[in-house]
Amino acid sequence: NYIGTIRQPNYIINDIKYLNSLPKEEFISGFAEIIKYACIDDNKLFETLEKHDLEYYLNEPNALLELIKKCVMIKCKFVEKDSEDKNVRKKLNFGHTYGHIYEKHQNLPHGYAVSLGINIAAKLSVKHGLLSLKECLRIQNVLQKYLLPIEPNDSIQNIEKYLFKDKKSDGHHIDFILLKKIGVATIVSLDENQVSLT
Repeated sequence: NYIGTIRQPNYIINDIKYLNSLPKEEFISGFAEIIKYACIDDNKLFETLEKHDLEYYLNEPNALLELIKKCVMIKCKFVEKDSEDKNVRKKLNFGHTYGHIYEKHQNLPHGYAVSLGINIAAKLSVKHGLLSLKECLRIQNVLQKYLLPIEPNDSIQNIEKYLFKDKKSDGHHIDFILLKKIGVATIVSLDENQVSLT
């Protein structure tokens, strides 16, 4: 991607045996991405995550494989529609706008940082009248159920200033991924005043 060459794979191999080599922290981190996919595109997947927990998927490899397959199919759907990341593929960035800042400035594992970003994006969705508070609380509950953080340990001073250095920003506005409801994401252009929860 850095040199501008993008090639799509001919096929995808999922061999979950390799996941057994991961420390538990990395396994937890991966669930932030799974929750992200459910939030942006699959309400039924979200309901499945609500019914289970981390230990269930640690002990049920077939159920874990089904989760991974669903996430791969969701990603493929967005990439096929927008391979150059100019429109709907941006929805895959849900939770990543603030998440990348937490990852860089607090040295958090990617998924932990994305979890913080998902919570902020869900709260902003409520603030902007898109998502119900009830659904926002469901998202927070699922993140915590999979042992992911929803509030940072330390605040980042003037965090908003970092947002407008993001690749999705033109310097004054940023394409932010918000939710209309669980399973339905939308791209909203926000300015400096609109990205804050205060």
